[in-house]
This record gives sequence, C-alpha cells and structure tokens, in this order.
Amino acid sequence: MPKRTNEFQKVLFMLQRQLAGEATVTESKFLRNQDTGAEVEVDIVIETTIGGVPLVIGVECTATKRPANIEWIHQIYGKHHALPVNATVLVSKSGYTKSALVQADAFKIRAMTVDEAEAASWIDLVEDLGQLALGAFEFKMKSCTVHYERIPASAPNLTLSPDILVMRGLSDDPIRFADLANSIIGDPRVAKEVMINWLAIPKDQRSKQFPFTVNWCPSESTIIRTQEGWQYQISNLDLEVVANVTTAPLSLTPGKFSGTDIAYGAAENIFMQSGSKEREVVVTLSRNEEGHVSGSLMVPKFEGGDDRVFDMTIVNENKQ
Repeated sequence: MPKRTNEFQKVLFMLQRQLAGEATVTESKFLRNQDTGAEVEVDIVIETTIGGVPLVIGVECTATKRPANIEWIHQIYGKHHALPVNATVLVSKSGYTKSALVQADAFKIRAMTVDEAEAASWIDLVEDLGQLALGAFEFKMKSCTVHYERIPASAPNLTLSPDILVMRGLSDDPIRFADLANSIIGDPRVAKEVMINWLAIPKDQRSKQFPFTVNWCPSESTIIRTQEGWQYQISNLDLEVVANVTTAPLSLTPGKFSGTDIAYGAAENIFMQSGSKEREVVVTLSRNEEGHVSGSLMVPKFEGGDDRVFDMTIVNENKQ
C-alpha cells in the first residue's frame, strides 16, 4: 500500500471513530472469505447493531493523486463480494471518474470523498487551531514533603526512600512510595491542570521546563510502614514537580466528510512512549451539528504496542 494511502487510511479511521457513536470501528481488520476461507484485510470495519440486527460495513480508501477509476471499483467488488459485510463504502481523496461512479452505483457500493470545507466559520477556526503546536509533557518529581497526621510518640525520625512501603485503605497489599508519588503526578486531572496553566502563559514567555507543586490529600487511610513495624499516617504530600515540555508545529487541513465539518493533519512525533519515532503523529477534528468540536490523536506504536488513538477535547474553542 502506498505511504500516502496508509496515512489517509489512518485519518479516515480516526474520523470514523469520532463519528461512529456506539459503533465499533477497527482499522486493518481481517474478515474471512465465505467462499475460500481465506483471511482478507479490510482497511476499516464498522460494526454496529440496528434494531437488534448486527450490521457490518467494510470501508476501503485510496489517496492516489488521480481520481479512482473503474478498475479499482471492480477490484474492491471482487474483494468484498464474499466477505461477511452488509455494505461496502469507498473513500477516494481525489474523487472518481464518471465510469467509476456508474459502476459503484451498479454494485450498490457507496462512493465517498473528503471534500473541501464550505463553512467560513469552520475554516477560520481551523486556521486558528493550526497556529498552535502539539505538546508533549513529561513529569519528573524533584522533591516531596510528607505531612503526618499521627506519629507514635516513641517513633524514630523517618527517612523516606523510594522503596519504603505504603498501606492504603483496607488493602493488604502495600505499594512502594515511589509508585504512590508517580500515580499522583500521573493523574490525568493533574496533567490537564498543568497544561491549562502552561497555555495561559504568553507564548514568548513559555519555558521548556515548567515547575509546579501538587498538594495531595489521601481519600483513605494512607500509612507508611517501616520494616521495624513503625507506622506513620500521612496527612498530605507536597510534591515539587517539573514538566519538561516538547512542542512541534501542527498543520491542519479543513474539509467535509459525510456531511460533517472535519480537519486533519500531522506533526512530528515528539512522544517518548512511541516506538516508531520516524512516523508522524496524526490529528483529526470534527464538529457536530451543535457546534461542539472533538478530536483524536494517534501515536505510533505506543509503549511498544500498536498505534494508540487518544480522544481530545477543545477546552475553549474561541481561544485554544
């Protein structure tokens, strides 16, 4: 598959995932040919249930520079006619020849395109968003101050270490203090607050290192237990953390797909968790009828696994 088609397939997968509602959307899924038993790879498979009846839609895409021709229509029909799909949808980035559209209609295949954007308000919004950069935040704890609620009078002064054990609530399984601290600064709520505060700084004053403090109060009994059996109940923690910020320019193209305003683009892969740094990060946005904008971000080979798609929310559509 040409590189540009593979990239276009990922954009379509992310957009279908955003627009699919309760449906399940899978990229590069294998379906069994009902005649031969062979496994056949389909670009995108959408699975849903309507009125209690399962429905499977196979989607194939192409990003060739020329319009898709009748030969491609015949090729996809031959590929899909014995697959367990209820419908076949084609998406061509460059449109179709007239004969291709006639043949697709005869085969009852829906031929779609990604059209140019029409709404001026959407184009303006995407242009504003396109001036932003993609950012990756890596948190590193510099120090931690522990405040205790209850300490036995005869207990010795406690020297903290990453491996000291912490008991939480009614659990009998202790965790390492370092793991507790990492779970606190890894909380998505902390990350969101840090990012919002960093974005509030004027662009020309933003630093690649952004220090902040997290004050954490446990919601359940949290006790440090030493090897000698002493117990120190934690009241709260003050964690001094530095966010190392890496940014990359993000370029978005506005368009329209299946009647919905969309935008898509790519940026340099700046995420340390990615196992394929040479591939770009893909970003898609869509706007529903109520005007709400949502988005997705795909990181290649996330944490040694497959490509991972993360949902995005536009915090302030007028400013962000």
